[in-house]
Amino acid sequence: MKTKKIIPTAILGDHSENIGIESMTVRYTQRADTNDPLDDQYLTIEAVSYDDGNEESVTKGEQGYYLTLSTERWAIDSPAELTAVAEDFMRRLQAAPEAEQLKTDN
Repeated sequence: MKTKKIIPTAILGDHSENIGIESMTVRYTQRADTNDPLDDQYLTIEAVSYDDGNEESVTKGEQGYYLTLSTERWAIDSPAELTAVAEDFMRRLQAAPEAEQLKTDN
């Protein structure tokens, strides 16, 4: 049984025996605010791996992601609330390459 490591696609390089993370999406939800009481609110954050063509970046293990945010409405009472969501997403993204090893039959 062979173990594959999960790593970002941007640093996959010659490690093709491993599994690359091309993108990661987390959808956050919260109850509607008082000015929009009908619907729950959703905030989607996606990290997409990119190849900047710089071999030095790849060998250094730099992740090479850009982030996109999308929402129709996401109400906050303070910037700290949005910061907390962004920090949660980054913890999840940074943990992904260190995810539990996947076992394969190869």
